[in-house]
Amino acid sequence: MTVTQQGIFREAVGGFLDGLIGEYVSMLKQQKDDIPRRAKQVQSRHARKMDKKMRAVLDEQQYERYLAYRLLLLTSMEVLLDLPSRTQRRGRLAAYCKKETWRVWCYTDNSS
Repeated sequence: MTVTQQGIFREAVGGFLDGLIGEYVSMLKQQKDDIPRRAKQVQSRHARKMDKKMRAVLDEQQYERYLAYRLLLLTSMEVLLDLPSRTQRRGRLAAYCKKETWRVWCYTDNSS
């Protein structure tokens, strides 16, 4: 990637993460109904914004690599936020995350 593409990539991914986590924490604070469904919608909306920015600056080969990165990023965020996948329907904050007042603290489980 060129320096310009790298800057746009960082901006797009940073915007995705900031937007997703900000809205998710807001939903938790407000104790919204059906948080898992809403969180998936928020994730999709921010992912589409990120895709639009990246599609404009990457060529075909770079975009294919970006899609692989995007899949990894989305999967990681689903695990972090414990969003239901197609095979599971939990819909609670990840077991390794604890909500305190206005913060969500996540830690790793080293018990195994």
